[in-house]
Parts: sequence; structure tokens; C-alpha cells
Amino acid sequence: MIVVGFSGGLGNQLFQYSFAIYLKDNNHQNVLFDTTRYVLDKKRSFDIPIISKPHFEDDRSNIVTHLPGFDYKLKKAMYPYDLSYKYITDEVLIQSPNIDKNKNYFFDGFWQTDYYVSRIPNA
Repeated sequence: MIVVGFSGGLGNQLFQYSFAIYLKDNNHQNVLFDTTRYVLDKKRSFDIPIISKPHFEDDRSNIVTHLPGFDYKLKKAMYPYDLSYKYITDEVLIQSPNIDKNKNYFFDGFWQTDYYVSRIPNA
């Protein structure tokens, strides 16, 4: 399973969305959007479902959140130690990740580079 954590405003979400499309297209796996931060953040909202139809069949089926009040900081702190997920940030990943289809991955970061955007067909 591949999970991409979303955070920030629409600009950051567009980079994260481009990265998710890149992962989906290059690994032929579904990608889940972790939008937990928006459950807790009253100032921002998750705006990507508005534009996701061309790349993801159902706008909401790939979005995961957790119960309100879930401590996202605790979750983020635990992912690196959760042996069921390989935790990867944009600070350590350089361009193309090697994905093992038998493992779970959580990608956390903004992915602010044109590398992923430029590899989306018809972008």
C-alpha cells in the first residue's frame, strides 16, 4: 500500500497530488491520500477532490482520515517506527522511489519539484 500525506494549502496539495499520480502511474498501485491534518486544522481544507477525477476513479475512495481528535503529531512520530510502513520524507527521497509491491509506504512531504509534475501525461 502507498500512502501520501497531504498538508498545507492548495499549492502544496497540487505538488503532493502530482507526486501521488507519479507513484500511481509508475508503480501500477492505488495511492491513498492521508488527509488527517485537515481533520485537525480548522484554517485549511483538503481541496484536491475537486480536480482528481482524471487520475483517480472515485474522488473519495482513496482518501483516508482518522477520528477527530487523533493526535497527528503522535502519528507522524510513530510512522518511522511502525514496521508495517516504510516512512519516506521529501528530505531524503531523490526523484524515483524504488517501490516493493509487498511493502507499505508512507510518503510525507511537499514534493515541490517539477520532476513529478513533468512526468504526468497531459499535465
